[in-house]
Amino acid sequence: MRTSKPRYVRALLGVAAIMTFITLATHGRAFAATESVLHSFTGAPGDGYGPHDLVKDGSGNLYGTTLSGGTNNRGSVFEMTPIGSGWFESIIWDFGGGTDGSQPQSQLILDSAGNLYGTTVSGGRYNLGTVFELSFNGSTWSETVLWDFGNVTGDGSGPLRGVTIDPSGNLYGTTSAGGASGKGTVFELSPVGGGLWNETILLSFAGVSDGAAPRGGVLRDPAGNLFGTAQQGGTYNSGTAFELSPPAVGGNPWTEKVLWAFGSGTDGRGPGAELISDSSGNLYGTTWDGGTYDCHCPNNFGGTIFKLTPPASPSVKWTEAVIWSLGGSSSTGSGKNKVTVVDGQLPWASSLLLGSSGNLYGTAMKGGAHGYGIAFKLTPPSAGSTWTETILWAFSGGLDGKSPQTGLTRIDTSSALYGSTNNGGSNQDGTVFKITP
Repeated sequence: MRTSKPRYVRALLGVAAIMTFITLATHGRAFAATESVLHSFTGAPGDGYGPHDLVKDGSGNLYGTTLSGGTNNRGSVFEMTPIGSGWFESIIWDFGGGTDGSQPQSQLILDSAGNLYGTTVSGGRYNLGTVFELSFNGSTWSETVLWDFGNVTGDGSGPLRGVTIDPSGNLYGTTSAGGASGKGTVFELSPVGGGLWNETILLSFAGVSDGAAPRGGVLRDPAGNLFGTAQQGGTYNSGTAFELSPPAVGGNPWTEKVLWAFGSGTDGRGPGAELISDSSGNLYGTTWDGGTYDCHCPNNFGGTIFKLTPPASPSVKWTEAVIWSLGGSSSTGSGKNKVTVVDGQLPWASSLLLGSSGNLYGTAMKGGAHGYGIAFKLTPPSAGSTWTETILWAFSGGLDGKSPQTGLTRIDTSSALYGSTNNGGSNQDGTVFKITP
């Protein structure tokens, strides 16, 4: 559905209604940051519900998707625009649930022209999901469906995350199901002219040693290799991290290498985040379960932050290190001076954020002082030490938000971090928030 709503549709609400500052303390200990809510979603029909990751354009505007809400309660794409000291939200696209797609839960990407690209889990011509593009003509946004999953035999279905783009404009992503074995795919979409796109299935997961049901997107390196994770399958049926290498000119199809099979011990289970890379080629990601504090019992999911280190020689295997196991707690002092820090659990975000000093930033969906998730910073070790965690914010489940399922992002040179929560806020439909360390 094309929308011609004003870009600042909520301007009349005023800055005071848009921005709510929250300062909480727990067990006598203030958190390491302050949080401000930039927008509380109100759900269908006028707003979205359940926001996902944020992406910024060159003017500092933020864009994201909501899984549901909007006019048709099939999800939306929203824009957050900074105006003075406040922010204003407008819905730039309402999904109809038909051929335009339904239930987006992916992060968006921007190309150099300002077009937005993303995926929907369902909807489209075959109701198996879509890849879409949103373009702005100066007054309205319009949508183009680039690919309807289910269009060809062996196609994927149900893309849970977004796509990445290469310098030639090709798009790469994953589907959680479909493919030759029904276990998911890695795909490439290439523009072929006249507004048409061609899809190539680079990998159909077999669901055995190579993995199954990828939830995260893929990371592309300068050589064109793709790196990703599969949430299931592998040697221990707890997921894999993999690399896909393009063929030489005139050579064989893309080849997959399993970099790590999760589940052999406390190394984590169920990797679901898109991998990120540092300047040395190390990869970082999360598993939603496993780790030191996973007790295999209800309401204790644990989870890990891991690092994959490439070998010095192609004949040597990659190595994995768990740099943080979520789910623990620690106490200092005694009596009324006792301070207890409760860690988060279930890091469900699409990816981590790597800071310039090597710090890692992320969120966990559950746990924390109130049980509704945290935002955290991991600081790399100095000589002879280990990684350390700082809990930047523990969500209360109220106005400040509840259950963050997305990563954190920066939009300028300040230390402020931006993200969203799936629930909570003034209407319990989710929030967009800012954390200032």
